[in-house]
Amino acid sequence: MFQLSTDGGVRFTDLAGATGPLLSFAAAARDNGNQYRAVFTNTGDATLTATSNAATLTVRTKYLSSSQVKILYPLFLRPSKGKVQATFAIANTSGKTIQGPTQVVFPNLPPGATVVSSQTLSSLKPGKVGWITVTFNHSLNTYLGLFLRRQYPAFVQAG
Repeated sequence: MFQLSTDGGVRFTDLAGATGPLLSFAAAARDNGNQYRAVFTNTGDATLTATSNAATLTVRTKYLSSSQVKILYPLFLRPSKGKVQATFAIANTSGKTIQGPTQVVFPNLPPGATVVSSQTLSSLKPGKVGWITVTFNHSLNTYLGLFLRRQYPAFVQAG
């Protein structure tokens, strides 16, 4: 039997149907940091069990290169109650359809700044442009200079 912990190994729960010798599933970004372990039970005496050490799953996100996609910096900025929405255009410059979910990721925002919410694109065909609106906390002034000077890194994450 395999077990899962989503709280850093404090509690483990049985994974329904995961009773074979291998655990196999398609990992998603939301699974990053989950811990998995196996519990072995003696078929002759169910009171005899052995539990493996937990293994922590690391899910690496896929960032698209600048040869695949171009981020056209904010075309629209809308302040609203201590937050700001920025609409980005993403141009597919590769020869292939980019399969989603695709979103804009900002790994190094100013101190205290975070992404509150972000839209995703389900796919983006070659030569086409898609629009994504991202809501940030803080005021417009926090971002205005950064957006105008393009002094923050932004990446496109897909899949």
